[in-house]
Amino acid sequence: MRGDEPRPGQGGDHDFVMGDHDFVICKKRQGGASMGGGAKAIAAKPRRSKGMSTTTISNDELYAMIQQLKAENAQLKADLAKPKQRLVFKVSEKGALSIYGMGRYPITAYASQWERILEVKEELEAFIKANQASLARKAD
Repeated sequence: MRGDEPRPGQGGDHDFVMGDHDFVICKKRQGGASMGGGAKAIAAKPRRSKGMSTTTISNDELYAMIQQLKAENAQLKADLAKPKQRLVFKVSEKGALSIYGMGRYPITAYASQWERILEVKEELEAFIKANQASLARKAD
């Protein structure tokens, strides 16, 4: 059966083949309890064919895979909870000061420009405090 042909007896459902599985996209009837009207579900069924081997996974192997995924998930969550990345200062090829760690790209300015910013540090802090409600904050 081709992937774009309706599945026989399914009233317009479709299936397509990927690897060793048939994927069936089914439209849920109006008023279905698990999905809103017209929503679709995808189900995968192992395809059996002459000349194709099927792979079976034992419960122990599945359990080991789940445990490995849980450990990876916990590690990713721990990485997100790490303290803020420290800022790194470097001198560029042209003699400017670049600050890395604020975002995707460094913030670069010449020493005289940084000095001008530092001269108005208190004004900058007051401005940020006064406009805190309208300023956007980037999650670290």
